[in-house]
Amino acid sequence: MQPRLRQAGPAGGRLEIAGRWTNEGVAPCYGGGNPAFTLKTPSGAIMLTFVDEQFDVRNLAVAAPGEAPPAQQRLVTQVPGNVAPGQYELFVSVGSVIGTAVIGLPIDGDDGQRRYRLGTITILEPDRSTAEAWWRGYHRPLE
Repeated sequence: MQPRLRQAGPAGGRLEIAGRWTNEGVAPCYGGGNPAFTLKTPSGAIMLTFVDEQFDVRNLAVAAPGEAPPAQQRLVTQVPGNVAPGQYELFVSVGSVIGTAVIGLPIDGDDGQRRYRLGTITILEPDRSTAEAWWRGYHRPLE
C-alpha cells in the first residue's frame, strides 16, 4: 500500500485516502478482504474506522516483487462532525467489511492487531456549516 492523503481536515469534512496496492506474493488472496483505515488517539484508542467496500484484495494480480501491476484505490468519506479536534494516527488493515483486521501485511508499523501505521493526520475544528449539514443528514427521520 502506497498511500496519499491530506494531512489535515475539519471534523464533519471530507476525508480522501488514495493508494496503490500490489500482491507481490506467490498466490492470489483467495479469501479476499477490504481495506480499512482506522484513526487512533495518541493513547492508542480506536476513534473510528472506515472500510472501502468497493475494493477487494482478491482481485489483485499476483507477480514477483517489482513486477506486480498496481491497482488504484480511492476512498472518499466524511469524518463525523462530533470527532474531537486533534492529532490521530492513521492505520491500514485488510479484512472484513465491518473493519475487523484479518490479513497480515508486509508493512512496518504493526500495532499487534494486523493494523499498520501510515502516518498522522490532524482533525481540525469543524466548519460549522459542514458539521450542521452532517448532523441534519445523520439525524433525519427514517422514511
